[in-house]
Amino acid sequence: MFISYSRRDEDAAVNLKSDLERAGLPAWVDLGVQGGQEWWEAILRQVRECLLFVFVVSEHSFRSHWCRTELGYAIALRRPILPVTVRDVDYNLAPDAIGKIESVDYRLRTPESAIVLTTAALRLCADAQPLPDPLPPAPAFPTVSLEPIGDRVTQPVLTPAEQVETLVALRSHLDDGDVHDAALELLTRLRARTDVTNAVATEIDEMRASMPSARREAEGSDGIRSLITHIEKGRFLPITGFGLTDSLPGPRDVLARKWADASNFSMARKHRDDLPRVAQFVGVMNDAENLRSDLADHLLESAPAESTPGDRLHAAWLAHRATGATDPHMVLASLPCRIYVNAHPARLLVSALREVGKDPQVELCRWRPDVGDWPPSVFNVDPSYEPSPDRPLVFQVFGNLDFRESIVLTEDDYLDFLVNTAEDKTLVPPCVRRALADSALLFLGFGLEDWDMKVLLRALVNQEGARKLKRYAHIAAQVELRSTVLSWSRAQRYLLRYFSKYEPPIDVYWGTVDQFASDLAAQWGART
Repeated sequence: MFISYSRRDEDAAVNLKSDLERAGLPAWVDLGVQGGQEWWEAILRQVRECLLFVFVVSEHSFRSHWCRTELGYAIALRRPILPVTVRDVDYNLAPDAIGKIESVDYRLRTPESAIVLTTAALRLCADAQPLPDPLPPAPAFPTVSLEPIGDRVTQPVLTPAEQVETLVALRSHLDDGDVHDAALELLTRLRARTDVTNAVATEIDEMRASMPSARREAEGSDGIRSLITHIEKGRFLPITGFGLTDSLPGPRDVLARKWADASNFSMARKHRDDLPRVAQFVGVMNDAENLRSDLADHLLESAPAESTPGDRLHAAWLAHRATGATDPHMVLASLPCRIYVNAHPARLLVSALREVGKDPQVELCRWRPDVGDWPPSVFNVDPSYEPSPDRPLVFQVFGNLDFRESIVLTEDDYLDFLVNTAEDKTLVPPCVRRALADSALLFLGFGLEDWDMKVLLRALVNQEGARKLKRYAHIAAQVELRSTVLSWSRAQRYLLRYFSKYEPPIDVYWGTVDQFASDLAAQWGART
């Protein structure tokens, strides 16, 4: 099967390929960098050899010259056409051939829609006709190219007038689904020039700041709709990370740099942003017993001073909420969840649950065998306890500030956690394991390179008995890529491929934690 899609729908195309192949239907998706006659000939060969031409329906594909050209060639070759709708779209803008064919609604990626998709694909494959003889002439290589603009961006010197001219040219291509990513990458390169004027730099910053939001509205809402379906059915597990408090004491990489500076961190400069690595250095070079107290001090130093670290962070949280900003803790607390897995050492989620009238029960992961005075387990205190929406369980998987010996902090800690949880399955409560194996998972507040995310995926999610996870849509709400990446579009593609390799694959939400919380709150509120 050949999947025709706009570059701006790449995540949807990857999901379609994955779902078709799970049903035993091989599918081909071009995930390489577009460009060149050799690339175009490979596209045409795949169209000729396919039994079914799948057209990913969205406003981006409707505007894509490449998609329209591929579609025209498939029609000339008498290939069966299957339109698959992945976004809300105005069919009045559709190519005539697509507008006349019934499409599969895949705006919500659910087991039901997957069955409809595979049933339609099998039926159309069975009706495939032989190729015409002689073959129709192959369409010429599409002529859309940004090479002249790219050459200009790499010139040693650009005058202010040339910079403005280049910016205007790139802006005109940003709405083109075929070259959007390439235009965005050239914008990044133009912004990085040492001779860029303040006016041009400001304009680029504003343009880039607005683009993820537009993409989030078009693409992120689909994933959230899927989550809401699972929330309503009681099959939803939020897994929260350090990014939930980025707006309080600051992002973790900033905290790591402050701690590194205070501790005379002498390893490679690029590792100063890595909190577990900085903690490892501090623990080796100083007093390891006080390491977790040091973390609390650096974590909370920008918060108002109160009696305990937990109170100081809580005061900062209340002050942030007073600004009227959407708070992810409160959004999650308002949902009818039975279990929350919290990878942040703070207990703000517990406070939020209590504010909305719930009675949360806290359980620590007892991953350190050298600690003998763990707080009593809620399951021992109340053997009849069963998590419910009114009395949910908050599983502090990496410890919390109230019992600092429980915090997973250094590189060695994460490795010990992996080993110990693999050897002793009782360290994760059975109800949590069941939820991890049979729920829609939301990873909220994790960075791709964070130890937290990597360890959770390996230690908890990729566990035996997790085959049921294929029934659900899963999302990682990532903090937006920084402007310092060398290639913004390729970094996004890397994220998509990184998460799609997991079984089941995890969709990426392009936006910040607060933006995701706001979108989720709006859609949940509209539903209820």
